[in-house]
Amino acid sequence: MNGSFRILPRSIAALVLVSAIGSQAEAGFLVGSVNNGPGTNDNHATVLAVIQAYNAVNDPDLSEDFSLFKKTDNDAAFVYNTTNGFFIYSDAAGTNLVTSNAQLENLSEVWFKYTGDVNLLYYSAKSKHDVVVRTFTLAPGLNYVNVSPKDLSHISFWKGPTPPKDDDPPPGVQTPEPASSAMLLIGLASIAGRRGFRRLRGKSDSAA
Repeated sequence: MNGSFRILPRSIAALVLVSAIGSQAEAGFLVGSVNNGPGTNDNHATVLAVIQAYNAVNDPDLSEDFSLFKKTDNDAAFVYNTTNGFFIYSDAAGTNLVTSNAQLENLSEVWFKYTGDVNLLYYSAKSKHDVVVRTFTLAPGLNYVNVSPKDLSHISFWKGPTPPKDDDPPPGVQTPEPASSAMLLIGLASIAGRRGFRRLRGKSDSAA
């Protein structure tokens, strides 16, 4: 892929993350950015290339298993209200809600939090020529978004695989249907009853 990548080394990323949690203003950390000239877009291939470039010089690797969840400039997938779990603010204190993509496009930086149950991994911000990719985290504070010093075009949110629930069976193990479980219990009870009857009959014959 043509274009210039800017990748954040792991040592600096760790400092950013610690500083972010302390300031409660930038919870995630910068993965990298790319400028491919006019028409640069934050599609899956571009975001994956940024992550792969990061993984090439850092350890441990970031996950490359992700897909698009929502994009702020696509009304069919993203609604600017808090019912979808996204809270986007124009200030680091988290007091001024952004309520439209038109409002977002007039800003060079925003902050957000997500309260839904989707396994968000990354988010990417796009300006006219640049794409910036950051990790998402549920740590205290707000996730920071910018393509400094340019105005934002949109934000894309990227999700990973759904983590298994605590009560989910291991892969390859099927949970029996309720009817099957009931029949199994009846069968076990029947076997136990026959064995008990045989024991009692044996005792009775011995006593005779």
